[in-house]
Amino acid sequence: MMSGENKIDVNDIDFENQKLLVTDKGSKVKEYRLANDVLNNLRNWVTKRNMLMSAEEQNATNALFISHRRT
Repeated sequence: MMSGENKIDVNDIDFENQKLLVTDKGSKVKEYRLANDVLNNLRNWVTKRNMLMSAEEQNATNALFISHRRT
């Protein structure tokens, strides 16, 4: 189970191998297998996320989830 203290970036998602890579507080990397429907929802979100953000904002952060302030 993941804790709420993890920061997930877009590049933490391995769409090809259907995995999410999460680095915990101790710098240990854990892999989580993702179901197809989860991957599809994440693909859709990343597309929408990129539409909401300017190219400059996209270059400034790689965070998967953004606030209304785009951070």
